[in-house]
Amino acid sequence: MDVANKMLDAPISDIMSTHLKTVLPNDNLLKVKELFDAHHIHHVPVTRYKELLGIISKSDFLAFIKKGEDDDTFLEGHLAEEIMKSKIVKASSDQRIAVAALILLENFFHCVPVIDENELVGLVTPFDIMKYCYNTEYPEHPFKSLFH
Repeated sequence: MDVANKMLDAPISDIMSTHLKTVLPNDNLLKVKELFDAHHIHHVPVTRYKELLGIISKSDFLAFIKKGEDDDTFLEGHLAEEIMKSKIVKASSDQRIAVAALILLENFFHCVPVIDENELVGLVTPFDIMKYCYNTEYPEHPFKSLFH
């Protein structure tokens, strides 16, 4: 088995981000903006308890605020559930990294939520896959991001 196949056969749990910043459906968009800005993230899951209801990407958020104004009053007047995407392709933590890669490639997604027993347990992005591949190939020089 070559190195690429070995990497892609590993479980998603090996690479997924687990320290997630989430919002409730009735949280206003100012809270979403604050999460994007403070944590340098590109996806904010919308949850109720640990159940995933939708996801807000930074690009969808930015497209929405272009319709209005990027001020606190405008953002406080709109809720997360108004702009979240609720039709989401998901994976489970025991599926192979190749499955997440295929979901990302086939759907032009930038994020795959990871769900186990109906609870959000992580997110996988193309960055996570690239970092895993790089660190597996070059363990003597692991990539360390300032933000992840």
